[in-house]
Amino acid sequence: MHTILTRRETNILYNIAAEMNNEEISQKLNLSIFTIKMHTERICQKLNAKNKEEAVAEAVKNKLI
Repeated sequence: MHTILTRRETNILYNIAAEMNNEEISQKLNLSIFTIKMHTERICQKLNAKNKEEAVAEAVKNKLI
């Protein structure tokens, strides 16, 4: 896999993997929920994932997180 996540995307993905929801991640990172959703969408696109759970699985499989 040649996809590289940005530092912010990786950080958000770590939090998703820790089972945090968008609201919790937005509060922790001091970002809007909209921004978290946009990053999550990009993460899923980059990892060819249909949802957050698939994105986490792909990231773990490819040692991105």
